[in-house]
Amino acid sequence: MKRTSSKTQAGSVVKYPARISALIAGLVVVTFTAIFLVRNPYGYVGVNTSTRLIMIAIILLAWISMLAAWYGRLGILLASFGLAFVPGVYLLMTPGWFAYIGIGQLGFLLSAALIVRNRRAGPKGPPPPRPPSP
Repeated sequence: MKRTSSKTQAGSVVKYPARISALIAGLVVVTFTAIFLVRNPYGYVGVNTSTRLIMIAIILLAWISMLAAWYGRLGILLASFGLAFVPGVYLLMTPGWFAYIGIGQLGFLLSAALIVRNRRAGPKGPPPPRPPSP
């Protein structure tokens, strides 16, 4: 029987709530940001270069946040949330349905809170059996 370290066991508790919330938030952010890039309702000319770069950065940070939550990497998740926080709050205050980009960014913060909560709770169930002594 293979013995796992306590770090792996604590990381396995994080599995479902944090992963699901991060995946939903990431899909919301990526979808609405891509729609914003294709059709900008706030401008008549379309999306300029600086807005396009910021939106591409938001999409990349959303993918990084989803992967960080999937693997339970709290530091990377918080760093990517922090980098995308200012544009996310700006979009949260916009009228219309692009505010969901900001709500999706807050979903990453919820995922980070779930990771912290589940790590403090520790592994559930009895401890793993000890291997036999040689």
